[in-house]
Amino acid sequence: MTAIVDIHAEETIPSLSKMTKNLKDLTISTETIRCDLCESESHTPLFNKMRHNINLTTVICENCSLIYTNPQPTKECLDSFYQDYYHLFHQRKGADESYVSKSARIDARRIKALQKVINFEDNNNKVLEIACGVGEFISQLSKITKWEISGIEPGKESHAICESKKLNVEKINFENFSTEIKFDLLACFFAVDHLRSPKQFFEKCNSILKEDGLLFVEIGNFNKPFKPYSELQQLPKLFSFTPIILVNYLKCSGFEIIYYNEIRDVLSVVVRKTAIKSKNIIKTDIESLKARIYWVDKIQTLAEKVPTWFSISRSIKNALHKISV
Repeated sequence: MTAIVDIHAEETIPSLSKMTKNLKDLTISTETIRCDLCESESHTPLFNKMRHNINLTTVICENCSLIYTNPQPTKECLDSFYQDYYHLFHQRKGADESYVSKSARIDARRIKALQKVINFEDNNNKVLEIACGVGEFISQLSKITKWEISGIEPGKESHAICESKKLNVEKINFENFSTEIKFDLLACFFAVDHLRSPKQFFEKCNSILKEDGLLFVEIGNFNKPFKPYSELQQLPKLFSFTPIILVNYLKCSGFEIIYYNEIRDVLSVVVRKTAIKSKNIIKTDIESLKARIYWVDKIQTLAEKVPTWFSISRSIKNALHKISV
């Protein structure tokens, strides 16, 4: 079933009135889907709107607890959004100097984590970063290893920056990417939740990795929101990951975790390809989870209203923000 969703950005949000005019030609074609993880059709709405009052519903699967957008924007709609509206929609000036500098700091931390699980002295490793952005991760990695490193990036601005750095980056999305190469390491940061099928993503990663190859993934942790969920659920995000959901995806796709870390609201894992694909998922008490999500969202909404004029008010706000599912 296909439908059209109207964009209704709230005029009260700073800088959005101009953005709304620029987005007047954007419509979102949607289609109803089954749960990507377990294929169940049984789900319950959690939130009726996304950030900026967008009419897209977030639901929870009543079987496996996957949290996802349903109905979901079509592939054609998402491709158009990334090409023409992504930076505009999120009020970014594009991949400017501050954005590149922030990426460099974050990727330096990721490389330190990676050094814990892979030998940087090995000269034969083939590496691919999926949705590599402005290329800071592969750029820094190229300077300290002799690995064969490449990336893929569908965004026009980000890919242009990669080209200016003379990085080996192809302008393509992962769904359309094909290769005969078997990689030793794949990396993907904050992109899996934007894909139309994380299950297909993890399975494809498994297929292009060597035996015992590694996959390095970072993604937002739904269990540790730092804002109300109505602010965190935003286009083009389609899926939300808890630690249990991430583990279920990885087990079903033939991966075992060898490194795991929670950095505030971020899940960071390095996993190894195995010969075993489990069909048994970890179950969650769905009703209890829905109740916790409801109350944490209420608390985060309250936290946003706490003024920060005095140190005690800031302390109260910070304490409320730390409350998690």
